[in-house]
Amino acid sequence: MTNKRMGRPFVYDEEELRAICKRLDKWVEDDKNVWFGCFFEKEKITQEHFMARGDEYDFIRESVEKARGIQQARLINGALHKRLSDGMAKFCLINNHGWTEKTQISGDKANPLAIVLDEIDGSTKSLTE
Repeated sequence: MTNKRMGRPFVYDEEELRAICKRLDKWVEDDKNVWFGCFFEKEKITQEHFMARGDEYDFIRESVEKARGIQQARLINGALHKRLSDGMAKFCLINNHGWTEKTQISGDKANPLAIVLDEIDGSTKSLTE
């Protein structure tokens, strides 16, 4: 069965999926390529459809994991070296790589104002000193 609008099959067999993985591996080697959406748009397959097939085929999962690792490194390095927007890199890492933004609190979790109150009564040093 083919998709007449795009000229591509709705159902990809193992051979076609292996070929897509090889093209993904080659695509991700290019330092200019960061966002998977561009690759999958060119391939005329949705990222979700392709990723779902990873449950059936280990070679898909391995190819995607490798590409995701490279993508994550490119986002981090791009932001650190000011080649990419740090806000956009952060957005991508949070939404696509499971990163979370954390606020670290020092002191007593049960009573977070304790450190401030201790500073006021003189039992701790000022945080700004």
